[in-house]
Amino acid sequence: MKLKHYKRVAVTATTGMASTQLGFEATTLHHWSGILDGRYIIDQMKELYDHDDRFAAAKLRIQQTECLMIDEISMLSRKILELLESVCRHVRRNENMFGGIQVIVCGDFKQLPPVPNHRLQDDGCYCLESDVFKNAFVHHINLTKVIRQNEADLIKAVHELCDGSPSEETVALLKSLDRPLPDNTKITSLYGTNFDVNFINHEKLEDLAGEEFVFKAKDEGPQNLLASTNAAKTLVLKVGSPIILIRNISEGLFNGARGMVHSLKKTVPCY
Repeated sequence: MKLKHYKRVAVTATTGMASTQLGFEATTLHHWSGILDGRYIIDQMKELYDHDDRFAAAKLRIQQTECLMIDEISMLSRKILELLESVCRHVRRNENMFGGIQVIVCGDFKQLPPVPNHRLQDDGCYCLESDVFKNAFVHHINLTKVIRQNEADLIKAVHELCDGSPSEETVALLKSLDRPLPDNTKITSLYGTNFDVNFINHEKLEDLAGEEFVFKAKDEGPQNLLASTNAAKTLVLKVGSPIILIRNISEGLFNGARGMVHSLKKTVPCY
């Protein structure tokens, strides 16, 4: 990233999984800023930055950063954006927007929205509904090229469905795809925590026939970068195990792509 040659840049994302895709020693916005899950109001945050040593590292990051990049901006709520902006001004003792930090955001507001947290008085409103967003981000660049699909009718249908106004052609396309699912279709289940996911995955793996292969990771590189990869130290697989990518590797091999293990060899280490 050439910008790092000229400025002290902090690369962040609104979720841990998104930050692992970015490289550049990226982290979550909440960790970088120290605001955690937004549990503190601005007056409490000011007190913590001024007097609590646990926030010293986050305070230093804010003071030293000249350019802040935030990915997956659609998942940033109005409350968190306004809290972040106030925190930056306080820590840097600068009344300009974000305390004078240049902020670059990217994302797609037709994708995942913010997650409401009513316990912390966060109603989940989009950050673009805030006056902070309107005043801070006056320059917009719209990317129009779709990377993951190249079927024109499908791309058109997705855009129309996102806007809530499907045309007759899109409705016809969707109806043409209507078909009964085979009886052996496996249902994908969603869980709220990694603990639940790992528990279910372990149970399903044990149900598969065949020998288990255990691969242990050999990690090399900066510790802060390794910590951000969120990868397990031990990987257990069987032939027939379903797998899903959590990183973009190349065209056709992207985050979310699914596959299946067809062969395994003990002589080949997994790093």
